[in-house]
Amino acid sequence: ADGPVVAGYIMVSKYEQDWVVSGYSSGYIDTLGVRRHYRGRGIASKLVVTVMTKLGEQGIEAVELDVDSANPSGAFGMYTNLGFEITNGSTMYSIEY
Repeated sequence: ADGPVVAGYIMVSKYEQDWVVSGYSSGYIDTLGVRRHYRGRGIASKLVVTVMTKLGEQGIEAVELDVDSANPSGAFGMYTNLGFEITNGSTMYSIEY
């Protein structure tokens, strides 16, 4: 492609209405993606660290997300390497027709 290309993206939300219930302020990583050609270059980690830094500068106390721990992409390992910890879990069941 000629010109700039988006290699990765991250979308983050702050659900301030939940802070009173949870007892702390937080940012939530809604989605994170890196184009296949650019994977393995640390782009996802850099995006997450940038978000963590920016939220910290705003006084936000935690960054949260949901991730499939069995995802073969290695996302779970990346998050744990960045200091994320499991706080709760869930199991989803489905029926395929």
